[in-house]
Formats: sequence, C-alpha cells, structure tokens
Amino acid sequence: MTHDFSKQKFRCSSWGNLMTNQQGKKDTKSIDELSATAKKELVKIFVLEVYGREKEIYSKYLEKGMAVEEDSITLLSRIKKIPFFKNKERRENDFATGEADIKDPYLMDTKSCWDIHTFFEAKTEKLNKSYEYQMQGYCELYGFDQGSVCFCLIDTPEGLIEDEKRKMFYRMNVPTMENPEYLKACEALEKEMRFSDIPLEERIHEVIVKRNPAVIESVYNRVPIWREWLCEFHEQQFKHLKVAV
Repeated sequence: MTHDFSKQKFRCSSWGNLMTNQQGKKDTKSIDELSATAKKELVKIFVLEVYGREKEIYSKYLEKGMAVEEDSITLLSRIKKIPFFKNKERRENDFATGEADIKDPYLMDTKSCWDIHTFFEAKTEKLNKSYEYQMQGYCELYGFDQGSVCFCLIDTPEGLIEDEKRKMFYRMNVPTMENPEYLKACEALEKEMRFSDIPLEERIHEVIVKRNPAVIESVYNRVPIWREWLCEFHEQQFKHLKVAV
C-alpha cells in the first residue's frame, strides 16, 4: 500500500500535538527537530492514510462527549436564544481540514464536561493549547475573525451512570447491591452526574478565541516539515518490506 504525502492536509484537531516542540526548542525547522508528541501524531496520520485504521482512544469522557453533543448544542440554543444546528460541512484548503460543531451564525465548538468539577476546572485554567489551535484552524477554514470553545455541563446518559454504579459496586466489595452504604453511594453518584437543579446559564463556559494570523502562519510553515517526515517514514517502511522479501 502506498500514499503520496507530499500534499497531505492536516486536521485542525491534530494541530496542537503537531505543533509541540522538543524540550528547549522555540521552533521546529527540520524533521530532526520534531518532538516525540509530533511524531506520534504523524504516525497516527500515516496509519490512517495508508492502512485505513484510525487509532481509537476510548474513555468515558469521550463517550459522554459524543453521546451528548446534540444536547450541548441545544443548551447553547436555549441560553443564547438562537437556533443552532450541528454543522456537517467539512472544510479544507491546501494545508488543513476540519469540521467545526457550529458555523451558523457563529463559529463554535462544544466540549461536554464529565462532571461539575471538570467544568469548573475549565473555568479556572487557561484554554488547552489543542483547543486553541483547533479553533484557529476553524477560523481559517470557515472565514471567521473569532470562534468560541464552549464547555457545557450536560446530564450524563443513563447507560454511563449505570456503568459507574457497577464499577463502584466492585470497588466497595459489598455483598449485594441492596447494601445501605452502596445505595447511599449510588445516590451521591447520581447527584454528581445530573445537573437539572443548576440554572442553564450557569452550565456554559464560553472561551473566545480570536483569529491570529501569526499562529496560522506558524502552522503552515511547519506543514512542509510534517509532509517531509511522512514521505521519509513512508519510504522507510516500504523499503524495509522490500528488503525483507
């Protein structure tokens, strides 16, 4: 299997990992200076493009995020009193590709928090670099001067709550699920997973990201380096296979 990486386009969601530098380096100017994190991301791209396998990173956090994405968009609509709809249009140019959650009338990407604690952590911490790069890419592709990363506090789906209850049952090592201590713990867990008692306007944390041409240019400047690494890696893999044969 072969693939031409000389014109490879890179997902906005991968920009954060690809833009990491080696320790002590302020910039990356050659493939020899790529960080370990950037190389891991490039390997994922290589495997997807050549073999059609995308690395699945399962977690309960990602599962909830995918399950309640529409609920997050609905929550935004109710708070802002604007009918938002899930965007299904992927955009691309010569360097990048991406699909924002919302593009009309504003550019927005939703992040559904696992619980109220992670929600408030997002409110106290600086925006994750990966999210910032991702939104810069979306601003570029969709032609916006700014976009929003919206952290949403949405009820956890029933199936995930039941999974957490089962895990807790085994951790507590109680004789039955009717154990009073276990039932009390389940009640506390459900309170941690549902938020209908909290006003809607308190369940959204919106971070504005203004389009920064310098950041976008810095990404584009590295695209040739990423392509060169992929081309060399591709050549090495198939050269090795030919020798083995």
